[in-house]
Amino acid sequence: MKDLKNKAVLVTGAASGIGRATALAFAAEGADPLLLNDIDEPGLSETAAMIERLGRRAVLFPADVSNQDAVNAIVDAALREAGRIDVLVNVAGIGILCPVERLEHEDWEKVLGVDLWGVINTTAAVYPHMIARGDGHIVNVSSSTALFNPVLYLASYAAAKRAVLGLSEALMLEARVHGVGVTCVCPGSVETPIQDSSVIKGFTEESRKLTRIAFYMAETPADTAASIVRAVKKDRFLVVTTGYAKAVYFIRRHFQAAWFGYMKRFALLFAYAFRKYCEPRAGEGGRRRRRGRLRDVRDRSVLLTGAASGIGRAAATAFAHAGARPLLLNDINEEGLAETARIIEALGCPTFVLPADVSDRAAVREMVDSAIEVTGGLDILVNVAGVVSFCPFEVLEKEDWDYELDVDLWGVINTVSEAYPHMIERGAGHIVNVASASGLFDPVLYLAPYATAKYGVVGLSEALMLEGRVHGVGVSCVCPGSVETPIKDRIRTKGFTKEVSKLTRHVFTITTRPEDTAHAIVRAVERDRFLVVTTGFAKTCWFLRRHFEGAWFAFFRRFAPVFARVFKPYRLP
Repeated sequence: MKDLKNKAVLVTGAASGIGRATALAFAAEGADPLLLNDIDEPGLSETAAMIERLGRRAVLFPADVSNQDAVNAIVDAALREAGRIDVLVNVAGIGILCPVERLEHEDWEKVLGVDLWGVINTTAAVYPHMIARGDGHIVNVSSSTALFNPVLYLASYAAAKRAVLGLSEALMLEARVHGVGVTCVCPGSVETPIQDSSVIKGFTEESRKLTRIAFYMAETPADTAASIVRAVKKDRFLVVTTGYAKAVYFIRRHFQAAWFGYMKRFALLFAYAFRKYCEPRAGEGGRRRRRGRLRDVRDRSVLLTGAASGIGRAAATAFAHAGARPLLLNDINEEGLAETARIIEALGCPTFVLPADVSDRAAVREMVDSAIEVTGGLDILVNVAGVVSFCPFEVLEKEDWDYELDVDLWGVINTVSEAYPHMIERGAGHIVNVASASGLFDPVLYLAPYATAKYGVVGLSEALMLEGRVHGVGVSCVCPGSVETPIKDRIRTKGFTKEVSKLTRHVFTITTRPEDTAHAIVRAVERDRFLVVTTGFAKTCWFLRRHFEGAWFAFFRRFAPVFARVFKPYRLP
């Protein structure tokens, strides 16, 4: 979209900061009308006045983007007002500075509601109209925290923004087929009101002056807005702003092992700087002792979710062979869970079955409490439970997103939130989050909810790895490629005929056994490795994605129409 004159542009979060600057930048390029959204009505009116002084028309749509009905209403009103939406820019966002162990369920809901669901809601409402016109551009403003996480206490923000990156990459492939462009902008530090308005929890208000150190190398919102406009005009997908963020992202991509090694050490220094601002929790005693990482898994208690089959069952068997005792097995499939328990008990390993739905926070709390009561202390948590949906983005509904995110993302959040504080109290432990290669790169169309959830798990894991280091708790994120598991036969499809299942199986033609991934999980715990990619194909793709990023995106933009043509005969009208 080289010419922005007379283009209708919808900007969320337009009351201040990057949103306001972006609206003004598009107005300066000749866009008209500017459709402005935010919950801050006075700020929105001020932005509108600035735009009108540039001779452009501004229309206000105050609403909460985390509310799907409200978003649908403002998009319908915007379409009636302007007749079309040529460009959608998702800027609205919030952040919470808080240790993971102090984050409540409501905190996660608040951040994910605005930062992730806000993007899902607006994109779901606008994208079908762009498809119908065969033209348009969507910009999702994520954060450099989605690409690398250099600070502690931003787990909810990092998970949400990384999930937005996954959503954007998946959407970019699908939208290419329909002539719609997609850009994901990842700003570094930007001097915006969010630094003063973000919620701080678990620390005194004086800690805010320490957080401002991150903004010493900040750019102005106008600089970020200019990058957004250029990205739309040049149809660029991934845009990283600020020189500092670009330099750090380069290091993170090309020197991955060194980066994680450095950040594990830096985490201790960061935590020490914030220590004097930390508010004591009710019932907390004196300083906790760090016992250090687990050297081996022998005689360690292990709780595994998704243990009824596939990677979960194989991981349980691998831990039993390695000498872990006892094993606590979780799944909603009680029949499969009983079969896994029989296999493990035949190896002479004590086993306890804890059936529960990991998407239910109350059920997870009861499960973890039962596990601790049985074992006296939980040493290792392995999150394997997951589901897969195969569906074009434009036909996805809220229940489809809930189906995927509730298990794949919220399941991890819930189990970590309940088990991690106990590990902190003991001063040792290890958490393994099984994400997917689709949490690092997305080479396949029609997996947007899955990619979104798994990218979010990677973001959460990296943030947790830094915080856990301070308390002697290790964290691993395992990203398997295609693995021969029952999940490929249980893929939930929508928008395709039933015969598409024959074709989706070809996505899993380059597969490995679940036992290979299981052994990688055990090794990751014993060696305290953070990021583990399994299968040779996935390792090769991850290498190419990191070291040849531009070529990677260019190739898959060309590959996407080919993939879509293969599946076209199976699409429902």
